[in-house]
Amino acid sequence: MPVRAFSKYKRHVELAYVEDWAYTFHRDSWIWTNAPIGPDLEFRDGKLVYARGEGIKSARRPRADCIIIKPREIWVVEAAVLPHRYPKALGDLILYKPLAPQTPELRKYADRDFKFKLLTPLEHPRIREECLKHGIENVVWMPPLTREYLSQLAPYLRVPPRWGA
Repeated sequence: MPVRAFSKYKRHVELAYVEDWAYTFHRDSWIWTNAPIGPDLEFRDGKLVYARGEGIKSARRPRADCIIIKPREIWVVEAAVLPHRYPKALGDLILYKPLAPQTPELRKYADRDFKFKLLTPLEHPRIREECLKHGIENVVWMPPLTREYLSQLAPYLRVPPRWGA
C-alpha cells in the first residue's frame, strides 16, 4: 500500500523520526518533544506581542521538534526527513537561536549552553555548509523505518532521494 506522502507529515513522520533518534542515543537525558520555544506571548494595546514587546504575526510560540537537556548543555533539535524540507528546518533553527534563551520553561537551566542540531537522514552538501556557517551541527541518521518510508515515497517525489548501499 503506498504511503500518503504529505498527510500529517510533521506530526507522524518528523516527530516519530526525532523521537526515535532521541530515545535511541540520549535515553539518559531529559527529552522534550514538540516543545514551545521563545518568550511568552501577551496581548497589549490590541496586539499580540512577545513579553519583551516585539510585534509578532502568529498567535502561537514556535515549536522545536525536540529539546534535550544534558548536564552541561541544552540541545535544540529540528528534524527533516524529506530533502526539500531541509532548508525550512535549517531556517527554523536559525530563528530559534535568539529565542531559545528566552524560553520560560528553560530558565532554571540558564547556566547551560545552547547547541542547535539539524537531524536529517541524508547528507546534503549545501545544507552542511550552511549549518557550519551558522554554528549548527548537522546530524545524519538513517534508521530502517525512515529508509523504508523514503523508498516508498521516491516515485512520488520530483527528485527522488539517493543514498549509498
